[in-house]
Amino acid sequence: MNKIYLFLVLLFLGTTSCSDFLEEYSQNLSYVNTIDDLDELLMGGAYWMQTKSSIDFYLYYLNTMDDDIASINISHNVKSPGYYMRHFYTWQEYSYISNDEGDKTWGVDAAWAKFYEKIAVCNSILVDIERFTGEEKYNRVKGEALFLRAFYYLYMVNMWGEPYDKDIATTQSGVPIKTFSEVEDKDYSRNTVAECYEQIVKDAKAALNYLKGVTPSSAKRVGEQAARALLARTYLYMGEYASVIQQCDSILNSPKMLALMDMNTMSVSDYEDATTHVGSSELIFTGSMGQSWRSTSGYRFTVSEDLVSCYEEGGDWRFRLNKQSHFFSYKTAKGKTFYTRWLMDGNQEWIGFGFGYPEIYLNKAEAAAMLGRNEEAISTLEKLRETRIENPASIRGLSGESLVKFTRKERRRELCFSYHRWFDLRRYAVAPQYPEAITIKHKWDADDSDLENGTYVLKPYPEDGGWVLPFPTYVLEDNHGVLVDNVRPARRIESSTGE
Repeated sequence: MNKIYLFLVLLFLGTTSCSDFLEEYSQNLSYVNTIDDLDELLMGGAYWMQTKSSIDFYLYYLNTMDDDIASINISHNVKSPGYYMRHFYTWQEYSYISNDEGDKTWGVDAAWAKFYEKIAVCNSILVDIERFTGEEKYNRVKGEALFLRAFYYLYMVNMWGEPYDKDIATTQSGVPIKTFSEVEDKDYSRNTVAECYEQIVKDAKAALNYLKGVTPSSAKRVGEQAARALLARTYLYMGEYASVIQQCDSILNSPKMLALMDMNTMSVSDYEDATTHVGSSELIFTGSMGQSWRSTSGYRFTVSEDLVSCYEEGGDWRFRLNKQSHFFSYKTAKGKTFYTRWLMDGNQEWIGFGFGYPEIYLNKAEAAAMLGRNEEAISTLEKLRETRIENPASIRGLSGESLVKFTRKERRRELCFSYHRWFDLRRYAVAPQYPEAITIKHKWDADDSDLENGTYVLKPYPEDGGWVLPFPTYVLEDNHGVLVDNVRPARRIESSTGE
């Protein structure tokens, strides 16, 4: 590609005012001479590229809002991640702290604009690629652009839209959809949740068609397996369980380089080494290069007692009481003992924002349990559990609601702190069978803070509007009142004692 042109495009995307979040940045692709140029633009502008020294934006706050976390270490140090997370942790009316106030690394209000910037690049590629129909890379490049657009919209509708409820999805508020490259001088309104999911499924199915037979050399790019994983997760959120199983079976029956790692034969350090690089056998696609919210000397968050109590005593390698385990670090700091989740650091790969092989087993098991296909659900869970637990307890007697709840708990055990739990809790509340709507309590105890010490409570969905994120201020200002915000209630402490 004309290197100067590519540099200007990417520089423009990085510096354009957030007021243009739905515009296509008037990209003139006349300097794209070959499909290789589009391939380079895809990797440089459409993928979520993160390294330790180059971070687009973080979504870690999704992990601070659920019931797997018990506390976060907060200070007014603007370089502390907790500084930017505290309003998410307590589900405040407006959770974002502008990155103009301090260290721009965390940029928690940037996600909306960044998502649309990347969608904009996908839209431009999907228009211009038709100039290269019939060329060798045409299917792959088009398939990747379609995948990424669907992938980003799936996150957006689950962050700023209501959880998908089939009975009312046509009236639920989602996010604005734009799939064309022309710039329009107009304000944008919200599409419905049904329309958002319709577009996601359409793009994901098209991506699968173009990526058939594609196995990328690196999990930093997507191929057939990633497209099937995207469809499986989307269908699971929609309650289309037969379709979930179809996509999962396609992956499980032809895993290619994928395989579950057996914790029974791996030390904690061996497992960590094996899971922190792009060649991990459990990694289908990674959209990020690491998770730096980790502390070696103290703590930045602690794991809830509710989560650690979910693990089978003694036999589950993912959690060991008062010991280091494959998932958790056992720590002592400030006179307290607690657990934190082992999270990747630096330039290591991380499954969190992407797709892992264990999720495929869990998606299939949950879908089969919801359809009453008990044997299929149990045998699928057993294959995962035998690689995680020494002498796992039998689950052969489970059926109906008890089996569904067990699959949800296994999903929590396996996928904690990887952006799943918050989305899962939302969809469980509107599940067509065996709905579960929970209350979450977070204790706040920090000196020199704008929040009062005590316990903050998030009531069940849909009673409490805190289950849907508010829009950043710039989004509303740029649309002159056309875009209707999500209303979160004013949140005060339940008690000063934390009881």
